[in-house]
Amino acid sequence: MQLHTFSKLRMFPTNCSACFEEVYFRGELVANCEEIFKFHVTEMGYCFLANNLLDYDSIDEMPLRYSSLDNNRNLRLILRYSVFYKYEMYVNSPEDLPFFNSLTYTISNDSTTYAFNVEEIHNHEGVIDEPISQRKCKFPSETSVKGFPYSFSACMSIIRSEFEMTACNCSLFNPEDRNDSLYCGLHKADCLIKAGVTNRVKEYVGSNTVCLPSCVEQQISLVGVVTENQTIYKNNEQVTEIQIISPPTVRYERKVTQTKLDLIVGIGSVAGLFFGASLLNLLEIISYFIKKVKTAIFG
Repeated sequence: MQLHTFSKLRMFPTNCSACFEEVYFRGELVANCEEIFKFHVTEMGYCFLANNLLDYDSIDEMPLRYSSLDNNRNLRLILRYSVFYKYEMYVNSPEDLPFFNSLTYTISNDSTTYAFNVEEIHNHEGVIDEPISQRKCKFPSETSVKGFPYSFSACMSIIRSEFEMTACNCSLFNPEDRNDSLYCGLHKADCLIKAGVTNRVKEYVGSNTVCLPSCVEQQISLVGVVTENQTIYKNNEQVTEIQIISPPTVRYERKVTQTKLDLIVGIGSVAGLFFGASLLNLLEIISYFIKKVKTAIFG
């Protein structure tokens, strides 16, 4: 869940209880929203992340988990109304973060339900041992920034930050250096606009393929939206519900079709085959000449 603001002022809440009136997961009330939502400053502003590898070592440790046996696979959010800021929602794979090119879902005053379909990728043992150039993806552990799992979005954020530093000597978000003195305030907004950083980053990444996808990236697609018009709650709360239509019915597998041992065995077999054939031919030639010599000598 993304709390979107373009300001670094501390007047904006950094505790989820200031934003969420109530949170329900699988139809049950969550007593403490901090068990699910963790506050972070991202490229897109103040953000409350749920089920993100930035806060957990593995997906198995994440709080929002469900199985095929669960009838309710939904997360219902009742957000407090405010005239000072607005809410935006991002639905990403666990290793991803909101970034400037992310798909966003606006949270309006009307109660809205978003339904998603999820497709997973399962990596067999040995895939991580293959060179990146071979598998064409990176695992979250293969990051260049400590404490910042690798993802396509993280790569894009790092490159954007580098472009901003080069053009304006400041950055809206720098994963490698969180020093506030490097932050682009309003006085540098004009520089960022004139530099056209967003379009330049898109062109650079698209033409050079510098940001590979994550090896564990989930494919999440929106399949439906239901809006209840003119639904008014007691304190003008904004209600949003996220539903997973069904457990992942499609799981792609990435596996090594030929290991190094298979390669060695294959080379040995081929070499043995050709070497054996050459030796056999050599023996046949020697045998042929011996017979010729015997015939010439003994008649």
